[in-house]
Amino acid sequence: MHNYGSGPCETMLGYDNVEVGNLMAKQQPLWEIVRHNIPVLNKAKFAAIVGIGPKFGYKSEQKTLLMNYHIDEFSICLGREAGSNGFLTWGPTAKALEKEQMISAKVYGEHHWATKMKKVYIDKGEERGDVCPQGCAAIIDSGTSLIAAPRTALTMLAEQLGAVKEDCSNFHELPNLRLSLDGHDFELPPRAYVMRMKGAQLEADDIWDLLFFRPKIRKTEQCMPAFMEMNMRTQMGEMWILGMPFFREFHTTFDRQNQVMNFAKAGPDCEPLPLVTKTEKEVTKEKEVTKEAKKEVTKEATKEATKEATKEATKEIKDTKHEVKDTKEAMLLAADPSASRPLEVDVQELIPPRLSLWYDISQDKDLQI
Repeated sequence: MHNYGSGPCETMLGYDNVEVGNLMAKQQPLWEIVRHNIPVLNKAKFAAIVGIGPKFGYKSEQKTLLMNYHIDEFSICLGREAGSNGFLTWGPTAKALEKEQMISAKVYGEHHWATKMKKVYIDKGEERGDVCPQGCAAIIDSGTSLIAAPRTALTMLAEQLGAVKEDCSNFHELPNLRLSLDGHDFELPPRAYVMRMKGAQLEADDIWDLLFFRPKIRKTEQCMPAFMEMNMRTQMGEMWILGMPFFREFHTTFDRQNQVMNFAKAGPDCEPLPLVTKTEKEVTKEKEVTKEAKKEVTKEATKEATKEATKEATKEIKDTKHEVKDTKEAMLLAADPSASRPLEVDVQELIPPRLSLWYDISQDKDLQI
């Protein structure tokens, strides 16, 4: 018997040869589901769930598929357009990027690719209330369709975000979602956390009920934030799952040997692009130099002159920010049409957030991730 977050299932241990491309694992241990009470499996388009976690499976000493393939590193990236290709790359990522051009996060999970997360808020020009003030656990999971989070956090995000119109008419006005993974800041644009829901004639009520921002009336072609509710605690705090939307923005490399995850910006064809550029480093250095120079000027200038200089500098900075923002947005829209519209999602194809979370029947303890 296996107990998953989505329901229990009766299983039978078996062995089979498992091939992926030219890789083969002979007599790979696997669990065949004989009977289950997991509704999503009745309509699922997949035939199996392959665990590619950082270590052994939960309460298991059997070698995983990755271990039998002798793979210590792999990467995942998903195309932004609905129906576009996704890529699972076995082995090391091409050395196209320098290490300092990527962001690394330590893996703290034993069974899942989990790291520490905090400073989660909707960016409206200033840092708002952190919806994860005590720190949370973030599982980076390609097997969850949307972003899963606790009810309390989603309620706070809803207040910060405001209304997302069902006809998507205010999509271009929506702010970015900011979060910090293992001390590094990430930014998710509206296209990553807003979806246009398709498939109004819904039979999968259990999936619909998981959507936190669902409207009372189901309609075709309606927009809503792409969040699922999930209330579970771990040894690192409340649990979030950054699912498929995250992989559409960030090319993610999982390193089993060093127990880290490396993130790059996902290019139009899922190629890894620098997430931290040398230009940004130079800009940061220039800002520091400018800051010191302003201090010296302030010491020399009179109070009135300083006031006038500050006004002029503030005006120039504001004008420059507007110009840079307008230029960036124009370049982004020209280079990537998906930036101007939400992701199209069929609700009947959603995979619930707790499908792959396996825990003991007794749930009075924190989930050990």
